[in-house]
Amino acid sequence: MGADRSAAAALPMLLLPALSEAGTDPAELTQALYRCATSVPDEVRIIFAQATTPVWAAPCHPVTPSGACCHQQLWAAAIQGLRDCQLGEWSQTEQRRLIAPVEEPFGETLAGIPADRLLLNRLTGPLITTAAAASSTSCTAEDARALLGALLPALQRATLHWTKEGYSHPGNQHGPAAARALAGLAASGDTGPLTDHVRALTADTGALAAFLHDLATECTYNQDLRPALTTTWRPLMVAALDELERDPGLLGDDHWTGIVLGSLLPGPDLRVDDTDPDSTLKRARETWPDPAEFADLVTRWLPIARGYPGAADGLIRLARCGTLPWQASTALTWTEDLIAGHYPAIASRAFHLPTWLSEIRPATQASTAATARWRRIVDGLAAAGDSRAARLQQAEE
Repeated sequence: MGADRSAAAALPMLLLPALSEAGTDPAELTQALYRCATSVPDEVRIIFAQATTPVWAAPCHPVTPSGACCHQQLWAAAIQGLRDCQLGEWSQTEQRRLIAPVEEPFGETLAGIPADRLLLNRLTGPLITTAAAASSTSCTAEDARALLGALLPALQRATLHWTKEGYSHPGNQHGPAAARALAGLAASGDTGPLTDHVRALTADTGALAAFLHDLATECTYNQDLRPALTTTWRPLMVAALDELERDPGLLGDDHWTGIVLGSLLPGPDLRVDDTDPDSTLKRARETWPDPAEFADLVTRWLPIARGYPGAADGLIRLARCGTLPWQASTALTWTEDLIAGHYPAIASRAFHLPTWLSEIRPATQASTAATARWRRIVDGLAAAGDSRAARLQQAEE
């Protein structure tokens, strides 16, 4: 880790009461905090924003000769990352678009910035800081909640615009970091920002699919988020289903439709760079909520998701978090309802389905109805040309 990353992770800790007697010069600390919040590398900004979380939970105490509270000092520095979130005009001299500085009050100026001028990566750090401060009892919580009301719509507008334009950041840290911040707010009891964000992103299936994937992976790798996963995900799913039932045309008919439908279900998901995915999934499933807790929402989801292979994969990711007897009964029933005779659309396109059917076969033998349902699904897939299902048929002979 570079020196700037180390500094970003450590400097906010100097505002904690335990280090109030460390002899740090307040003016120098303020300048250092400002430099972290406005650093050129995005990674430094994100590390700094995440490192501020313990400070918001600390009690207020003065840290400057004027009596300014630790939270006020940190807040004043942390939001300065918004100053360079706007693209300016083209510079013929520089041969690029320059940054157009954003002036305070940020809550007012953000609303007036067009989506194509918002730099999505520069909104991430302030979002993390603002979400953590807004969910705290600190003296800056009210200011943070007010700014969040302007920052989140700006993030949504930027996300939708740049997704439509096909832009993304290599090794994207911003989507997962934003998802983690909103999940943290929801876990603290404020689900409004998360559900508002999901409602806004239903305007673009690609943007919504990316966000839901980021949220699922954060819950998969961050054990602290899992205890509140049910109370976090249920309102999210309700919000999305409300929008999709109100306007079915939002789904469109593109590559992302099945993926976003599958991602609406809260199943563990993996990062592409995971070197031991089996262990990751095993650990996550041990503390994942019981899939039955989402049964009523799955009932609403099934009519919308029928016939989409991506939806089948999402259902199986969730189902694998249940017991084998539950998978062989309830989850298998859901799967047949989801396929609803659309075997040509599902066969060879649902990645997890044949493997899962093989996994649950022993558990279906305890029930004649479950065995018959299992065989109908396997036969339908095989008849539609799924070679993996055909091998399951051969194993039964």
